[in-house]
Amino acid sequence: MCQLVCRVVSVHSTRRGTGTGQLALGGSVRADHRDYTRAERLFLPQIEDMSGRFCRTGYVSTTCKAVAYFLGLRSNILLIFLSKFTIPAGPDTYASIIPFPSLPPLHVAQWFLIDWWRCWGPAEIASRRLQDSFFSSE
Repeated sequence: MCQLVCRVVSVHSTRRGTGTGQLALGGSVRADHRDYTRAERLFLPQIEDMSGRFCRTGYVSTTCKAVAYFLGLRSNILLIFLSKFTIPAGPDTYASIIPFPSLPPLHVAQWFLIDWWRCWGPAEIASRRLQDSFFSSE
């Protein structure tokens, strides 16, 4: 993840004429949160547009690797987050403890991909990186 984000920010910064600013995730949780937010901010309009389009149509395609990366990261983090709210229901089967929403599923997905993400996404990224670094150091 770090290499792609660093490369994307470096290329984008160069195009804007601001030099080659590189980001390096992996310092502290606060630094990871800040750096991820800075990297994502460069592509936020496209990411949110694609998220909304996916939730309206059920399909989305992009040629921008950075936007594809950030969209994939959002869905992966959301799957990890939502899996915390499951209980075993049988062998290799889990049931959600989240009540069934009254809104259409694509509306709920849009809320998670855009609104929930704005508040909690970068913090979840930083938290996952902290967990990954803790468990990989064993």
